Amino acid sequence: MKGKNCPVCDKDIGVLAIVKAALPSRIKCPHCKTQVVYKPFPWVLSVLSLVLYLALLIITIAVYSHYFSFNQNSHLAIYILLAILVWQPFELVIANRLRNKHNLWVR
Repeated sequence: MKGKNCPVCDKDIGVLAIVKAALPSRIKCPHCKTQVVYKPFPWVLSVLSLVLYLALLIITIAVYSHYFSFNQNSHLAIYILLAILVWQPFELVIANRLRNKHNLWVR
C-alpha cells in the first residue's frame, strides 16, 4: 500500500480525492483535510496523457462536427461534455498509477 493511505490519519484517500483535485499538488485527504502530495510525480505519464487526450479530443470533436449539426449553443455544451468524458479514462489511469506506484507525503 504505497500511496493509498493518508500519512496523517492512515485512512484510504480513495480515487475521488485525486480526481477532484484540480492540480496534483492540491489533493486533500477526505477524512482529515490534510493537503497531501505524491512524490515523485510521474510527469512523463502526465504529459503523455495530456498529448494523447488533446489528439483524441480533436479527433472526437471533428467526427462529431462532421456527423451532427445543431445550433451553436448546443455545440458548446456538447463540446464541454465531450471534453470531460474523453478525459475521464486518462484521469483514472493516472490516479491508479499514483496510488499503486508512488508515495503519499504531507505537503
